[in-house]
Amino acid sequence: MRIHTRIRAAVTAFAVAAGGLTVAVAGPAGIAHACGKSQLGPTRAIWNGSRTVGTFYLAWDSCAYGAYTEAHVTNTNWTGKDGFIEARNSSGGSSQFGPARPTRVWDGTAWWDSFYSGQNPLSIYSNPRNDRLYYGLIEFSGCHQEGRTPTWNFSNGSVTDNGADMKC
Repeated sequence: MRIHTRIRAAVTAFAVAAGGLTVAVAGPAGIAHACGKSQLGPTRAIWNGSRTVGTFYLAWDSCAYGAYTEAHVTNTNWTGKDGFIEARNSSGGSSQFGPARPTRVWDGTAWWDSFYSGQNPLSIYSNPRNDRLYYGLIEFSGCHQEGRTPTWNFSNGSVTDNGADMKC
């Protein structure tokens, strides 16, 4: 029994030491992933007549402290269209345009956002710094109504209006 007790004590000590190493290794990685991207407010639709061809919304990058507009185009007839996508503050003092057309992905659909790869989204501390209301715009060339995301109030974390769907 005495040897059995020593073995159990050694196994317990090893488990505690291994657990300490795991925490030491996993700790900084957990901190690095504390920031990320999320949607702000409800999704709006992209319409072609009576059918939806995609969705768009205002989003938040908490790592860069910035807002951006993101769209997902699900109809392959629309993935090559050009137009504009933008995030802006309500005063119009600052805005950021994305590329002129969506990026096609492997399944034929496309994504589109208001900042180029490698750039940061529109800072919520942009000019003027006291403007805490941000929204996004999107439109394909030839469409008769641009889409507008709901406006997000960064002062109190709420939506201030409903925005509007994009209609083609």
